[in-house]
Amino acid sequence: MIKQENGSAAANRATVFFAGILVGTMDGLSAVIHYLIKGGQHPEKVFNFVASGLFGKAGLSGGVQMVVAGVLLHFIIAGIWTIIFFRAYARIEIMRRNRVITGVLYGLLVWTIMTRVVLPLSRTPKIPFRWEPAITGALILIIAIGLPLSFIANRAYKKNRSGQLIAMNNEEEDD
Repeated sequence: MIKQENGSAAANRATVFFAGILVGTMDGLSAVIHYLIKGGQHPEKVFNFVASGLFGKAGLSGGVQMVVAGVLLHFIIAGIWTIIFFRAYARIEIMRRNRVITGVLYGLLVWTIMTRVVLPLSRTPKIPFRWEPAITGALILIIAIGLPLSFIANRAYKKNRSGQLIAMNNEEEDD
């Protein structure tokens, strides 16, 4: 279990919330930049694709409403992955041993579940597997989600002298 210090439960909720906003923003921007580098002309199409997961073809052809829906869905998904990470980090000791390895593995886990479970079950257009986009997508999720969450969680939690994990108040500084 995690001991709360200095009433930091609310601070930790804030940390998780802002971590979700950060990784959602980083992932969304990465997707848009990648789309534009690959020759895309309309970056809003990235979020139309996200909306199509829920709304099917209407998400792809919809206007501003579907772009907004796609952005909201994107941040909800990023928030869910953030909550899962923080809950796992607090409970699974091995995740706290190496921030980089944890971040890389979590990014790969997110990529695997999203591409192999979530997208096939959604209403998005089916896209055949190709190595180049798979590697690019995995790298984006490692850099934009896995690593930031690992470093943020490491800073948010510290161990006390008896080895018990303590959720630190955001206002405290590292020793």
